[in-house]
Amino acid sequence: MGESDIGLAAGNEKDPAQQLELLKKWEQQYPDSALKNQRTIMVAKAFLDVTEAAYGTTSPSVLAAGQKAAQQLEDHFAEYFDDSVKPASATSDQWAAARRIAEMQVHLVLAQHLDARWGRASLSRARLSNEAACSDFRTCRPPPAFAPLLAVVYRVAV
Repeated sequence: MGESDIGLAAGNEKDPAQQLELLKKWEQQYPDSALKNQRTIMVAKAFLDVTEAAYGTTSPSVLAAGQKAAQQLEDHFAEYFDDSVKPASATSDQWAAARRIAEMQVHLVLAQHLDARWGRASLSRARLSNEAACSDFRTCRPPPAFAPLLAVVYRVAV
């Protein structure tokens, strides 16, 4: 499977977990690809899709996958949302908005995980530590149609 085959397969994959596997394979086989920035955006988008699926659910497996994806995003946020990977088609304002929304979503899923695991006291601590990302944690949630908003910024042609 050549680079373009892996990239196209990853771009066409609907299941974020499978997409992440293909993107990992792409990165391992072609670490210095000319499409490295596009791949980075695709990885971030796939992780965001997993976190979005976890938001508001009570399924332990979906919550665990969402928490893992959110933690990965938080750990590598600067890499995934660095200005160097901003798509040429995105304005600086769109990129900044995408960063804010993604950061909010990551924090919400991590807080949800804390709440499910340790109760409301942890959620309150998470809210207090997250005020920079969202001033009112109770009403700060991603819009229902989160993916289409990011699609504008993450327009990737592989």
